[in-house]
Amino acid sequence: MISSETPLDIAELLHHILTFVHADSPDPSNPSCQDFCAYALVSRSWVYPSQTFLYSTIRVDHTCKGVLRLLLRTLERSPHLAGCLRELHIMQPEPELAKRLGDIPLPRLISLDVFAFYKRHDPAEVAAGVIGIQNLLRNPSLLSVNMFYQCLKAEDSLRIWVGCSETIRDLSGICAGAPPSLVGAGRAGGIKLDSLAVSNETPQYTQLWLEHPRLPFDFSALKAFQLDGPIDTCLSDMLGATMRTVEIFSMNYAMNDFQGDGNIPDFAQMNQIDLTIRFPFNADFRFLRTIRPNNRARLRAIGLDLVDSQSVAASTQAHALVTQLSTIPNDFPNVRIVAIYIPLPHHRRESVEVEWKKCLESVDLKFTLRWIFGERQVPWHTKIV
Repeated sequence: MISSETPLDIAELLHHILTFVHADSPDPSNPSCQDFCAYALVSRSWVYPSQTFLYSTIRVDHTCKGVLRLLLRTLERSPHLAGCLRELHIMQPEPELAKRLGDIPLPRLISLDVFAFYKRHDPAEVAAGVIGIQNLLRNPSLLSVNMFYQCLKAEDSLRIWVGCSETIRDLSGICAGAPPSLVGAGRAGGIKLDSLAVSNETPQYTQLWLEHPRLPFDFSALKAFQLDGPIDTCLSDMLGATMRTVEIFSMNYAMNDFQGDGNIPDFAQMNQIDLTIRFPFNADFRFLRTIRPNNRARLRAIGLDLVDSQSVAASTQAHALVTQLSTIPNDFPNVRIVAIYIPLPHHRRESVEVEWKKCLESVDLKFTLRWIFGERQVPWHTKIV
């Protein structure tokens, strides 16, 4: 029998075409919606494959009023589209909308990123939001979760993890703080994580959160651990004793909280340290020399989140900072990347970038230097290196 399909209707070939277009986008993680909308109109056989790419990654910013409601209406009316969703990023979803989203099965969801701050909401609304986020965390294919979540009660921040998917391997989230009476020995035999990142308000909250008996995770096989915020000796000792398999440790906090090796747990198998610091523009790098030689050798990446962005435009200040950067290999011979986050408005970026390039022409750096411009400071639950 002669097939009526044209070569462009063959599923495998069509998949390769759309994959190529997706990979060729300027930002593959956020390809042009217009492109895949157009491909869906080519023929009936192109509709679902195009939708698979169109709905694979969804980002809903809190500034996009009505977008989450529109997404929910689309998924509720066309349930097959929920099966296309693999990455979901939502910021400040209303509790009622979070509940509706959690009620929709997302069988192929592998990455979930939620920023939810419910401290100003009514307790009944918060309860609905908790249920919605709980259900999102129960999707069966989930591998990676970034959860920046605060609500009225610390107990709710722990309750969202009850019954979560056992496929989760990479977790980052905020420690909202557990009541002092709720401490335990951890959860041996729980869901084994490969990487963990926590953003803490105080070292005591972090320790209580990690040791909470209702947290369903097992940290005994962790390979990578990131801590955003202050750390004290007690927390450092606890981390070193309970997470002995950690190989990569990342720190992210304000310069005033840095206390040299007092911030670095003694992980038995640690071979790499990444350090991100909220850093005054005119500060002296010499404070980093309080790190002991054995840990200096482990330092692979340094991130500087500049506070005083007004000084960046001055050529003398930029030159002084670049000169300091050139001395980093003297104390930290294995650093491979230095990233600098500069909070500047868009209209000033071009002139500052030109000035930086001029300064760098006369300096032979032994590492890769990246500078990142933005409108505001880097959120503490993220990492720039």
